[in-house]
Amino acid sequence: MNKFKKVILIIIILISSRLNSQWQLNYTMNMSESLNSLYTVDTFSVWGIGIKNGYGSDTSICYKMVPPGIWKRLPIPRLEDDEEATCIAATDTANAWFGNLNGKIYHTSDGGYNWTIVYDFGWHWYVRDIQFSRTNKLAGYANSQPINETNAPFKIIKTTNGGLNWIDYTPVTSTWGCGAVACVTDQDHYWTSIYEDNHVPKILFTTNSGTKLAKVID
Repeated sequence: MNKFKKVILIIIILISSRLNSQWQLNYTMNMSESLNSLYTVDTFSVWGIGIKNGYGSDTSICYKMVPPGIWKRLPIPRLEDDEEATCIAATDTANAWFGNLNGKIYHTSDGGYNWTIVYDFGWHWYVRDIQFSRTNKLAGYANSQPINETNAPFKIIKTTNGGLNWIDYTPVTSTWGCGAVACVTDQDHYWTSIYEDNHVPKILFTTNSGTKLAKVID
């Protein structure tokens, strides 16, 4: 192969690689809907939660991608507490949890067709994030933020049995707020974003199941 052919071949490979690396449209939602949260279980199992007709108290919508990459739109029937959904997490194609602005966490065990309340933070807290460990799906955490309260700490709950039971604890007494970013690696290790009275963003973490939390970025 002469030098000219080698150059042409390299150009073709580079162009092909660039085209294959571009983003592709995966799903188109209805105009009247907004997506609030996405959660990946694996490459072909993705959950989403949003609302119909914009913000406010209205019907929540569940979106789910199943193998081999097909999206399903699953409207959630009006629930007892029909407030805007804020976040979602899942452990497989059947089990998922979503939180809302009224502090409630709902669970489905049939792939998003039916939902029941499994935890209630209280009406003046709203659920910021729910996360499960990718390596130990029995371990999960959820955090909440007080609504319009300056002297109330955020709350964190955890599960060690795959969401069957949730343990409530308030690990801090400071008037910290809780951000909408969290990460779980296993039952003992959990990170979340916070801010204190001065509204400076920080990162909080635990290495012993939440018995003690420490600020890693202050």
